[in-house]
Amino acid sequence: MTGNVTRGMDFQKTRAVVLGGFLGAGKTTLLKRMLSWKEDLSDTVVIVNDFGKVGIDGELLRDAGSDMVELSSGCICCTLRIDLERTLERILSDLKPRWLFIETTGVADPVAVLEALSDKTFEGRLHLHRMITVLDVSFWEARECFGPVFFNQLQEADLVLLNKIDTIDVEVVPQILQEIHETVPDVRIVPTIHCNMEMDLLVGSDGRTGRTLTSPAPPLVRLQTQTDVDVQLHGAHPDGSPHFIGFSFEGTGPMDRTCFDAFLETLPWALFRIKGPVRFDDGTLLLNYVGGEAEWSPWEGRGVDTQLAFVGWDVDETDILNRLKNCCPTPDS
Repeated sequence: MTGNVTRGMDFQKTRAVVLGGFLGAGKTTLLKRMLSWKEDLSDTVVIVNDFGKVGIDGELLRDAGSDMVELSSGCICCTLRIDLERTLERILSDLKPRWLFIETTGVADPVAVLEALSDKTFEGRLHLHRMITVLDVSFWEARECFGPVFFNQLQEADLVLLNKIDTIDVEVVPQILQEIHETVPDVRIVPTIHCNMEMDLLVGSDGRTGRTLTSPAPPLVRLQTQTDVDVQLHGAHPDGSPHFIGFSFEGTGPMDRTCFDAFLETLPWALFRIKGPVRFDDGTLLLNYVGGEAEWSPWEGRGVDTQLAFVGWDVDETDILNRLKNCCPTPDS
């Protein structure tokens, strides 16, 4: 990934979330979902870059309730580069938003976008929080026709939403996930329908309040952890698809850390989400596993037992749970 822009959590600066992806992949759908979440996004500015003279996406988003700036008649990566930098300067100086969502046109090269965001003029004021690429699953088979911009959009992403998976054969999805991971090993990939995705995966935790932003969608798995924290995963069977599978695991005995790490390393790519506390001999940690990457953080709840929620696409629940039980001498289930 491009190294001249720092990423992660920095709450003293305006946090920029860039939405990229080829034409028609679903970027506007994702942005509309983000702006419709119940969390307070009033301190948010949206930049929409339409390629052409009429800002269609801007019209679709105009009623979202956030300040919005349109960049039309060109592409952020070429003719509008200067306009983008001028717009960013005006936004940061006049509005000083907490969040900045940038939807790029489908032909934008993210490398050029990152270069604009990393201009020294914005140092100390602007922080790239995430770059999200929406990938239409049908484009993957024709990927060689799209050139380097297509692959740059994947390579530079912190998270890829493999969208519209309801439009292809069910058994092809795991194969495509495997192929993308082989092409771009370090990227996180989550299959979606209509970009239905959890807020915390897209924007992370709000450092000012200490709470995690979540989508108001009905929970897929809700585990009562006997603490003041509920483990939740959202987006169950989006739009009625039966191929998204959600299940849970609970255990009272400590997990063997070596065994558990090996378990994570050998999971199928179609098992793309695990969340919850995991108890080890030396304490309990919170696991947040997304698209092949595991993140660990301190568990601040009162309970100490393992309670995990899983989401996958046509995965073998029995096999996964049996393998997990091998890491726990005294599981409850």
